[in-house]
Amino acid sequence: AFLYQTIQGGNFIFLWGAAAFVVLFVFLLFRHRDVREKSRKLKALVKVNENENAYLNGDLSAFPHGNEFINRDHLYTHDLDIFGNYSLFQRINRTATKKGKLKLANELNDPETGNIREKQEAVKELAPGVDFRQNFMVEGSLVEEDEELEAKLKHWQARELATSNLLINKWVLFFFSALSVASLTYWFAFPTLGHFYLFTAF
Repeated sequence: AFLYQTIQGGNFIFLWGAAAFVVLFVFLLFRHRDVREKSRKLKALVKVNENENAYLNGDLSAFPHGNEFINRDHLYTHDLDIFGNYSLFQRINRTATKKGKLKLANELNDPETGNIREKQEAVKELAPGVDFRQNFMVEGSLVEEDEELEAKLKHWQARELATSNLLINKWVLFFFSALSVASLTYWFAFPTLGHFYLFTAF
């Protein structure tokens, strides 16, 4: 009613002012979000560099030691201090997720020797890209893992895949059933050519 009365009264200045206020509010809202996200990334970048600087000074405490992967019965990882405090794992680990940490541990426990050359080339390619590596680490450090949500997504994905496969199977079954019915119908309608088409249909 107020909007209708405003339009009827020709008070367009108020309407233009209100519209401008809404546009400005939305702009400032998005601007605030961008500034907050940039602030988070800058803080994470500072943290990354502080950790690396501490590493160069012999302090590895910022990096996971991998004690949970220690296996005293392993062929070589225990003897060579692959896992644990000041281990190889702690020195090279720059993973940001549990899956990444587990993959690195698996690589050290059972390394794939067939692609050593490719890995060496990848290291050479990434070595000069300091900015890229740091930005990658920053993005990884901002990832918030939710195991419950991940489990739900996996369950949903499996259910959707099963449903999709079921629908495909139903359509395939319907197609061949229809083809069989059509072939039999044609066979009864045209006995001479029906034998040929019935044979080719199957």
